Amino acid sequence: MVERAAITEFDTVLVIGANGAVGSSAVQLIQNIGARIIKATRDADGHVNTDEDPELNTLDVLTEGKGVDVILDTVGSPTLTVNGLKKLAKNGRLAFISAPKVGARDISFDMRDFYRADLSLLGCNSLNPSAKDMARRMSAMTKLFDSGKLKSGSKWTPVPIDQAVEAYGKLMKRTTDEKYVVIME
Repeated sequence: MVERAAITEFDTVLVIGANGAVGSSAVQLIQNIGARIIKATRDADGHVNTDEDPELNTLDVLTEGKGVDVILDTVGSPTLTVNGLKKLAKNGRLAFISAPKVGARDISFDMRDFYRADLSLLGCNSLNPSAKDMARRMSAMTKLFDSGKLKSGSKWTPVPIDQAVEAYGKLMKRTTDEKYVVIME
């Protein structure tokens, strides 16, 4: 998502789900780029409380009405996605990496407003990149981990690469609530 949204140090980025596994990782990657980060969470830990402000109106104050340049949506809530589109600045990009498994999955927005603001909507499926692309990304992240600029945090359980398939299987079968980071040694 960070790469596809072409985040630069000049951007203001809203991360929806900033306290989750994917969101907290995105926050760290964005910090290394040097962009301004606005965290959206379901509680008071973020800058925007999505339970109390699903319209994301807090962004009007935080951006002085200019909107955000990029939104990374790690939650996949159609309501938050549509409301996020309304808070993008001109040339804004919204990238999402999740969608509801049940219930309403469709979104609706004003095409004219969308094209006049030159906005972009990016779906990011982490299963689609090639092995070569993933190796390139992992290599860059390895350097950030080695330098201490990226941290796995206490929310993550380290898993050696030879046990990654087993860990993924637990996640898919929902037999664990653990979050995993694959260690390549």
